[in-house]
Amino acid sequence: MGSYSYVVEGKGNKESFCTSSHGAGRSYSRSGAMKAFTTEKVMVDLKEQGVVLGKRKKNDVAEECRFAYKDIDMVMAQQSDLVTPVRKLKTVGVVKG
Repeated sequence: MGSYSYVVEGKGNKESFCTSSHGAGRSYSRSGAMKAFTTEKVMVDLKEQGVVLGKRKKNDVAEECRFAYKDIDMVMAQQSDLVTPVRKLKTVGVVKG
């Protein structure tokens, strides 16, 4: 939530079975993120970025905060032999059940 996303075109690298990362990957486990980041901090961060959050109960919002994930730009750079970025998308809204 609150990070960027990419639309990519695969390069068909057979050594990777023509696959690539489907996301940045976590730096914190869900429970680790809940311990490291407060709901208030995540809500303030989303508001500062102009991201609208659609969620009734906010007590577990920290488990999916952008700080819980690796830097997507670094991940994209590390898989440049697998994909070509087509578009970088900014998060404007999140709906979480």
